[in-house]
Amino acid sequence: MPTMGDVANAKSERTRSLVDALITWLFNIWEAQSDFSDAGVAAVVDETVSAVEAALVRARQEEDAYQQVVLRALGKDLPSDLPPANMELYPRQDKIPEDVWSRPARVYQRARRDGKSPAEAKLQALKRVSRLAEDDIKLAQRERASRILGGAEPQGVLGYRRIIHPELSRTGTCGLCIVAADRIYSVKELYPLHDNCKCEVLPITSEHDPGLHLNRQDLDEIYRIAGGTSASKLSNTRLADFVSKEKGPRIAHWSDEFSDGIAQRDRQYQVAPEAAQRYSEVSDAERMVRRARRSQSDLRRRSTKESRKRESVLESVIKYWEQQASSGEERAA
Repeated sequence: MPTMGDVANAKSERTRSLVDALITWLFNIWEAQSDFSDAGVAAVVDETVSAVEAALVRARQEEDAYQQVVLRALGKDLPSDLPPANMELYPRQDKIPEDVWSRPARVYQRARRDGKSPAEAKLQALKRVSRLAEDDIKLAQRERASRILGGAEPQGVLGYRRIIHPELSRTGTCGLCIVAADRIYSVKELYPLHDNCKCEVLPITSEHDPGLHLNRQDLDEIYRIAGGTSASKLSNTRLADFVSKEKGPRIAHWSDEFSDGIAQRDRQYQVAPEAAQRYSEVSDAERMVRRARRSQSDLRRRSTKESRKRESVLESVIKYWEQQASSGEERAA
C-alpha cells in the first residue's frame, strides 16, 4: 500500500513531467523566433500564454488529485465548493501572463545591446523561458493547495507543512528548505518559495502530521550524507523572509547588507509592510473579481486577436467569482 511519501513523490514526478513537457514545447517556438522586437514577438507571446494557461490548469488538477488522496487518507474530503481549476487566475498577482512572457524578448534585446551574439542572446532568452515556466507551475500549485486546505479547515485541517524532496534536486536539498521544514503554516497562508523549490505540502490535523515523520527521515539521511561541518552549515542556514508583490511569500539566504537580512536584489520586489498580508494569502472571491477585472483592463492594451479571446475568458471568470462573492454574503447574512 502506498505511503504518504510515495504519494508525494509520485505527484512531484508527474509535475516534473508536466513542467518538462511545457518547457520543451516553449523552447521549440522560441528557438524558431528570429525577430525579437516587441512587435515581432507579439504572436509568439500569445502562443506561449495559451500553452502556459493550459499547463496551469493541468497543474492545478494534479494538485487536486494529490490533495484528494492525502485528505482521504486522513479521513477528510476535498472542499465541496472548490472552484474549477480553470476558474483560477494567473498566479503572479497584479500581472497578466502576456507581460510576464514578454520578458524573454527583453532578455534577448538587452543581451544584444551588451554585445552578445544572436546565438548567445537567444540562449539567455531560453534560460528565462525555463525559469518562468518552472515558477508559474509552482506558484499555481501553491495557490491551489492553500485554497484546498483552507476549504478543508471546517473538517479539522489545522494547517500544513512543507515536505522536502532531496531526491529531486540535482545538487541536494538546499539549506533554505531544510531550515523551513519545521515550520507550520496556517491553512490560509501561502508558504514561502525560493527559486527552484521542490517542496510539496501535507496537511496537519489534531490526529495526524504526516509531513513531520517524512521530513525527519529525509533530514536524518541528508545530515548523515553531509556529515560534520557540512551538516552543521546546512542546519544553521539563516533565512530572510519577505513578500513579493508578484510571487507572494519568499525565502532567501540571509544577507548582511541590511538589518532584516533581505538582499538589495530582493528588496526591489518587496511589498510595503501594510500590504504584505494581502499578498500572503489565497485571494477570496471579492479579491479574485478585482484581480480579474484588472487583468481584463490590462489585456485591452494589447488589442490582439488572442488577447480579445482571453478577455472573453476572463469575463466568465469574473461572473463565476461574483457569484461566489454573492453566495458568501448570503451565507454571512
